[in-house]
Amino acid sequence: MDPSRPVRIALRFGSNGGNPQHHTLRQGQEDCLRIGRDPASEVPVNLPGVCWAHAELRLCKGSSAEPSLAQG
Repeated sequence: MDPSRPVRIALRFGSNGGNPQHHTLRQGQEDCLRIGRDPASEVPVNLPGVCWAHAELRLCKGSSAEPSLAQG
């Protein structure tokens, strides 16, 4: 993966998938994309089973070209 090239992702939430929310991640970016019930999150999600600070997405140095999800 070209480290200077941003990665665009689309997230969908809800029982029917909902409308996609598009976001961009950049390698080495200090900020992350926060997902959760907190209204200050970049992706606020108010659904059952989602906690206040549910997940963070970040593109790290040395990331492979293949996306993967990690649970913490």
